[in-house]
Amino acid sequence: MTRHHALAIARQTRAHVVGLLDALDPVDFLDTAPLAVQAGRDRATALGDVSIASKLDRLPLGLVASDAVDRLTAALTGILDDEGADGDPTARVGRLAEAEPLDAWRSSSLEATRAHDARAERIADDNACPLCIDLAGPVPDFVTEPFTHAGCGCSIEPVA
Repeated sequence: MTRHHALAIARQTRAHVVGLLDALDPVDFLDTAPLAVQAGRDRATALGDVSIASKLDRLPLGLVASDAVDRLTAALTGILDDEGADGDPTARVGRLAEAEPLDAWRSSSLEATRAHDARAERIADDNACPLCIDLAGPVPDFVTEPFTHAGCGCSIEPVA
């Protein structure tokens, strides 16, 4: 169920940021949109922390999303400035706005699972790509970050 909540946060963030793109001039958009995406990252990070703690019957760690506003501003500026694209930045802005909260949720879930010293399992999303389906199952160690890609809805879940 947590994946569905994370996807809802990601989709809300996408809708909000695309709405800002439609409503604001580029300067105001670049002042506002990175903060909206960061807010989505913040909500998704808290969701990951609290959901893992709940599944393990432990207290949340109080994880906080890293401040990505400068990076997001640069990425959104690049999208708006990219004249080689199809001319309409809406799809690319939307993908970034949706992927960021998902990445933050996945990272906080993984960090919380590690911090609680729990074993983990990778759960493939309902619309998972073939590679993610192949990677589903127990995560053997936490030496490296599990594979993800933009828009990946797969999750890391603790195993009791």
